[in-house]
Amino acid sequence: MAEVREFILQLQAEAERTIAQIDQYQRALALHAFTRIVQRTPVDTGRARLSWNPSRDTPDETVPPPGQYSAAAALGKAGMLRPSPQRLTDIHISSNLVYIGVLEDGHSQQAPAGMVAVTYAELQSLGPKI
Repeated sequence: MAEVREFILQLQAEAERTIAQIDQYQRALALHAFTRIVQRTPVDTGRARLSWNPSRDTPDETVPPPGQYSAAAALGKAGMLRPSPQRLTDIHISSNLVYIGVLEDGHSQQAPAGMVAVTYAELQSLGPKI
């Protein structure tokens, strides 16, 4: 009976290690995607870049007010992707800016192929290398 308990404990420990690895990979993938989407977003005032929001569990629909914004302000939001006690939560990268779809559709010469679709294709080519 003690052997069975020991085996169960070993399985639980291995499961915990596996979940931790998956969570780490998920966050690395999300961070890479968020960074690339922000970098690819066309810039006039920087508002579109700042409108990208990484979040856990539910999309963050916050929209920055009109103004001048830096890329650093947008990338500073990446802290949302740091380790969390809750593992394997859904991670969202969203923008609720009214014209973000137009930019994704190639309206800007700065990003004629969009931002999200290009990043998605890039991620598929990276596979488990991140």
